[in-house]
Amino acid sequence: MNGKRTRLSNRDIYITVRNYVGQQEESGTELEYYKNFDTLMGSQLIDYVKVETDE
Repeated sequence: MNGKRTRLSNRDIYITVRNYVGQQEESGTELEYYKNFDTLMGSQLIDYVKVETDE
């Protein structure tokens, strides 16, 4: 993230977590291998942020 800080709204976080779960379900990952919520909420969260314009 190159030292940049990103502010996400509650809705952005919800959408991002939903994107992560969707990706895991599509790939067939077992629930026990999902990232811990605390781990996901770290810098890895940015990897799953997508801009949704159709809602």
